[in-house]
Amino acid sequence: MIDAKNTTIVILMAVVMYFIRERRLANFNKSLHNVIHTSYLPPQTVHEKLKAHSTQFNKAEILEVTDGVYVAIGYALANSIIIEGDTSLIIVDTMESLESARQARKDFVAMTSGSTHNKPVSHIIYTHYHPDHTWGTTAWIDDDPEIVPTIMSHPRTLKEMTRIYGVASSVTNARSMRQFGPLLHEYDQTHYHGHDHPHGVDGGHHDHFHHSLYKENGGKDGDNKVNTNSTIDFNDDNNQFSNVFENSGIGPFLLSGPKFTKSLHLPTRLLPEERTKLNIDGVEMEIVHAPGETTDQIFIYLTEKRILLPADNIYRSYPNIYAIRGTPTRDARDWAKSLDKMRALQPAPEILVPCHTRPVYGEKEIQELLTVYRDGISYTHDQTIRYMNMGLTADQMIPLILENMPKRLKDHPYLQEFYGTFDWSIRGIFNSYLGWFSGDAADLFPLAKTDLGNRLVDLLKGDIDYIFHVIQKHVEKDENQDVDRNSCQWGLRLATELLSSTKLNQEQKVLARDLRVEGLQCMASFMTSANGRNYYLTSALEDITGSKISTYDALKEFAVDNMPMDQIMAMLRVRLRVEQVPDKYTNMSICHDFEESWYLLEIRDGVIEIYKGAVDDDFDKLDDVTKSMIEEAYIHRIIERDQCHSKALIVTLSTADTFRDAVAATRTTPAMLYASGKLKIIKGKITEMVQFKEMFEKQ
Repeated sequence: MIDAKNTTIVILMAVVMYFIRERRLANFNKSLHNVIHTSYLPPQTVHEKLKAHSTQFNKAEILEVTDGVYVAIGYALANSIIIEGDTSLIIVDTMESLESARQARKDFVAMTSGSTHNKPVSHIIYTHYHPDHTWGTTAWIDDDPEIVPTIMSHPRTLKEMTRIYGVASSVTNARSMRQFGPLLHEYDQTHYHGHDHPHGVDGGHHDHFHHSLYKENGGKDGDNKVNTNSTIDFNDDNNQFSNVFENSGIGPFLLSGPKFTKSLHLPTRLLPEERTKLNIDGVEMEIVHAPGETTDQIFIYLTEKRILLPADNIYRSYPNIYAIRGTPTRDARDWAKSLDKMRALQPAPEILVPCHTRPVYGEKEIQELLTVYRDGISYTHDQTIRYMNMGLTADQMIPLILENMPKRLKDHPYLQEFYGTFDWSIRGIFNSYLGWFSGDAADLFPLAKTDLGNRLVDLLKGDIDYIFHVIQKHVEKDENQDVDRNSCQWGLRLATELLSSTKLNQEQKVLARDLRVEGLQCMASFMTSANGRNYYLTSALEDITGSKISTYDALKEFAVDNMPMDQIMAMLRVRLRVEQVPDKYTNMSICHDFEESWYLLEIRDGVIEIYKGAVDDDFDKLDDVTKSMIEEAYIHRIIERDQCHSKALIVTLSTADTFRDAVAATRTTPAMLYASGKLKIIKGKITEMVQFKEMFEKQ
């Protein structure tokens, strides 16, 4: 029973925590808004090869590949493939947003007869776990479907889908925003008011769907107003705005951010075998596990139609063996082996429909492409290992590998560096075998950036103006200077190290930042890789505004709402702010009881160990999907409910959904939930629960 005094305290605490939360969220939203709307980048140079590459997907369209097989290209980063069965439709991959997937479905309906598009969706196949292939699923599931679609994938897909929300989700989200360039894309569209855009062929970037993405109301009802709050007059043709973003390398753009809607539907049928032959509603197919760009990758061969769906194991760009957004290096040997599986298919495929870029036709053409693609990967891997065994560092071997690359590989259109690069792949392969250490003893204990910056200033006896002059000479491109990529890189490196120094006054810091921005733009101008170009220019926008990309609130809620409870608990292990743990909580525990299950979090000197119990804890009775999710959380200690209560300093009682709200902390706070009666503290105090929550990172 809560007396009146305690009730008043709790309500006041809830109100205070609410306003603290709102202030934090407002500051973050303002920061994200600043990156897009209150910054200015001049028109950017686009490498001619990258600009020409945009024709692969500069128009949102549905292609009829052959009778009963369609591919949606240009609606999102990835394609969706639609296969017509006898009485139903089969969807392969669903794009990254409901906006993209719904438009693709709408256009599919418009181009096909009712006898085709009125068929219900019976199966959805995920070729792998990446969000650009799985977050648009709801668009293909009707509100009251005749049949609930079976969602199929490799078992590893389920584990990867739960993993990406937890351990390193915050940093990979921020780095993905830089790599794919959605903020640059929004910057262009919100700073554009109707004059001809230089991208694409015949204005290809601005078909109706592409052009209306960032308009208020999505461009509905004839509303052509661009949603921007900037004070700059973007109607002035002399501004020459809207020439910052080009593409995302393997697709026109990634629709990511709070404006776009995501859905998550976990697989309901797992395919554990290396090869699975199926007849789905009259469509004969073979689904083959083919690790490459991801470990869970599958390809699909429509045997009677002789159509190969290779997923992300081939697209019109050099493969992304290492992704700068932050991934483990992909295994080049596995990738080549998977392409060999495709080469060995009998009868050989006559049509290849990738999940990025356009279809390829002709048995001979496809065999040649599969061979050259696997050779490009194998050459990079094998020569890296060769030079590695000779004792060379990655820096030393990169120019040698590129210089000696056979012309057949170097000039092939599918091995151009629009997405992955040879440089990043070589470094990734080197690190996958030997780790971060180059082998040079001088690299064993590198200096921190601040120390390096201070020593740079000391080396030149404090002559910071001279350093500024050197940087400027290397990063400013004009007719009188021969600035190449290495020159840009040297200037960018100097500006970055100088900016890290503690020996600059405020005016010098501003100038160093401006020169770093110049260096970022200079490097971007040489990029054929959209990933590199987007990363440089997004970083420039962040530097200009002094804000950093972080996980936006809607994405936090989406993750928490869709993660199994085991993953939410496991996530807390890597969110503990050790320096914020009060002395009295250095060794303590808290029990969260959800009636059907309960968890004990035991903190010992900065480490959290998690115990779990459940009413029905017979693991063997669980289905394969649930087993896979539980195993990925690495919670192996079992505890009875009474032990959970007795061992804990604090015991909470709530539903699992209430706990999700408390953890997300974007819709409410523990104090507000306690005041409403949804969260009960049956041992300990609400003040202790609030203090416990403050010990964890907010992202």
